[in-house]
Amino acid sequence: MKLFWKENELLHALKGNVLTNTKETRSWRSFLDELGIPLHTADFKAALYKKWVKDLKFSLNELKGVHTRKLFAAIHYIKSKKDAILMLKKAKEQGQSVDEYKMWLKRRFTRNKTRSTK
Repeated sequence: MKLFWKENELLHALKGNVLTNTKETRSWRSFLDELGIPLHTADFKAALYKKWVKDLKFSLNELKGVHTRKLFAAIHYIKSKKDAILMLKKAKEQGQSVDEYKMWLKRRFTRNKTRSTK
């Protein structure tokens, strides 16, 4: 578990370094190609670390046992630490698939965009 999150932390730091280092001519994609890491995988792991550990300050123990796809799905709906705590609690519930969790997120955190026209 710690190794997974350490890898995420390093990918997040590397992404920031590669993208902001103006002396480098290579892109993030070409950098990952050299390492043999798929772009989607690296971005997924870096986003998880950035949001849940760096921004929201959750410990690895608090995130333990939660499917990473649930954590990633929640990123797009988080507006506050209070939201994140609720999402994390719901994600830890046993017997709930990733798809069921995504549907819960959508129902709970998406406001009704339609307005009545009078």
